[in-house]
Amino acid sequence: MPAAAGSRPAFHRLSWRDFDALARLDGDEDMTRRLRRAERSRRKLLIHALLTEAAKAPDHSGPLPPLDSAWELLARAEARAPRSVNRMLTNPYTGSWAGYTTRLLRNGIDGVGPLWMHLGHAHAIAAAAAIRAELDFETVIPAWHGNAILPSLGMARFPDTETFSSVVVRGANGRYSVSNADATIHLPDAPDTGAPGWWGIRRVRSQVGAHRFSLWLDDVDPYRGLYEPIPPERLPGKDLADWQRLIDEACRLVATHLPGLARIMPVGLASWFRNPRCSSGTRARRPGRHSAARSSDCPPTGPPSPKP
Repeated sequence: MPAAAGSRPAFHRLSWRDFDALARLDGDEDMTRRLRRAERSRRKLLIHALLTEAAKAPDHSGPLPPLDSAWELLARAEARAPRSVNRMLTNPYTGSWAGYTTRLLRNGIDGVGPLWMHLGHAHAIAAAAAIRAELDFETVIPAWHGNAILPSLGMARFPDTETFSSVVVRGANGRYSVSNADATIHLPDAPDTGAPGWWGIRRVRSQVGAHRFSLWLDDVDPYRGLYEPIPPERLPGKDLADWQRLIDEACRLVATHLPGLARIMPVGLASWFRNPRCSSGTRARRPGRHSAARSSDCPPTGPPSPKP
């Protein structure tokens, strides 16, 4: 994770032409990738500052390992498979978590749950990166009402546990599990699928002509909330099919009327989530400034009607 010795810092730059194109929703993929690289660098700095500040007070760790171990596991993952860490840094909910937890730490408050649980989410991020990098490792991550999130992968679910607890994540020879004192949940080979005790984060795909769109439909990450952490709310299969039709229709509209946006959307938009707190006719609140590359919407009031 740290820069090589003697290296000079690189700066992210956008030309005025890029800004004009972005304002017209008419940029290109290269411009969008440069924006994402800048956001990734900003989040890495934010996470490093957060963990450095939190490490000054060891009592913030609660039942979890020291926060330094999360940074070390991220460094191992980046050395083995840099894209695994990039995937975690560009996950929109990593930004939500970092911004929310930084505010808690600076104000000396707990928020939704004890501060150690939010700071300990760094271990969950590191564990998810390590799984993507296919590392052998062991770490401890927080669980909320028995739900232990591995960001961008899914959630292990343990019934009848304390409100705030911890679980152990282990990996060896490409096999991964999450355990507490009473049970062990084995991750499936394809984490986006379901398994006993495991809710994978599902992907929605759509294609309009030459445009291919792919979004994670995340209904489990606690930091997908627009203001504060929220519990998981699993979409049943019927609702998932309704959202697939809605997203198909939205992609057709974008490809037809905003072809420039259709070119950059697959690069710039990574995740979609249903906002469980907005009811019919209620406008969703604006996402926080740390949560780029996602979109939210209220649930459909009924099955959308197919258009000819």
